[in-house]
Amino acid sequence: MLIMKQVLRIRWMSFSKVVVTLFIAIILTLLLSFNIDKMFIFLAHVTWDIAHLLGFYLEPVQIEPDTFPFWDSIMMVLLIIAMILMTRKYAESWLLWIIINVISVVIFYLQGVLAMSFEYLMLLGISINGFRLWSRSAKENGSIFLAG
Repeated sequence: MLIMKQVLRIRWMSFSKVVVTLFIAIILTLLLSFNIDKMFIFLAHVTWDIAHLLGFYLEPVQIEPDTFPFWDSIMMVLLIIAMILMTRKYAESWLLWIIINVISVVIFYLQGVLAMSFEYLMLLGISINGFRLWSRSAKENGSIFLAG
């Protein structure tokens, strides 16, 4: 039996998919903004439990309230969406990486973590180039921004 694989080409999302994705991002960001400290505490406990199962005994740390809960929530939601879009080869994924990197540069700079701010500045350059290359490729594949 012959199995045909369809090649997934770089393309733009349809307008309706952009609207649905934006709606999901807004709802998740709002939900996470008001619960981000609880989420971080939960993830920390899961990490400690896994470490203990693996034989590592870590001292619990005091988790401080998030300094930028709204921006951290946006970044977490956009990171997940950007990864999903990238696996589906949607050019919009690079727009999200650009937004994520700009937010990260500013947040790390404001916190005085200049090395991380510089790292995200370099990642910003990479994401701008990725967007440029994928936009060109999507156009070559006949895909139109926000069409349909």
